[in-house]
Amino acid sequence: MRNVPKYRRDFDLSSLGDGQYTFEVSCRKEQCKQSFVIQTLNERVVSIPASKPTENPAAEAAPVIARKN
Repeated sequence: MRNVPKYRRDFDLSSLGDGQYTFEVSCRKEQCKQSFVIQTLNERVVSIPASKPTENPAAEAAPVIARKN
């Protein structure tokens, strides 16, 4: 087993935009590279505000999907 020096440090990559990157650390003759991808996932949730109870509790509401242009 090769004796590899340990390196630990925190880096703030929060300002990077979406894309593919390579993180590279060089020390003397040794070089370590690690590729990674940043991909922002936006989750959209639709919530329905509380409403008055219906007179017929067995009645079901049908969902309506509308697109705003």
